[in-house]
Amino acid sequence: KTYETRFEQKLARTIYTEIDLDHPRPEMKIHFPIMLYFRQNGKTVRVEEIQARIDPQWSASSHLVGAGYFEPGKWAVGDYEVDIYINIEKAATGYFAIY
Repeated sequence: KTYETRFEQKLARTIYTEIDLDHPRPEMKIHFPIMLYFRQNGKTVRVEEIQARIDPQWSASSHLVGAGYFEPGKWAVGDYEVDIYINIEKAATGYFAIY
């Protein structure tokens, strides 16, 4: 896989965040929310939420959350921060830029 953090505004459509988790195997299937808060210049410009799951046979899982537009060119130019919350707890912050 190739991961990018800079995207050309006239081509950018959907920006994906991949969240890889290592965890003990649960006794039963677990469902939980993952929320992403996209901020530009300190202002929240978009919020995305998915319902994720972990199955009993898994000791690791990967979750993909996308945000964007069907048509290219709609992202505003600038630097973005993405705060990632898992089960309402902040887990990480990522960064990307639209140029």
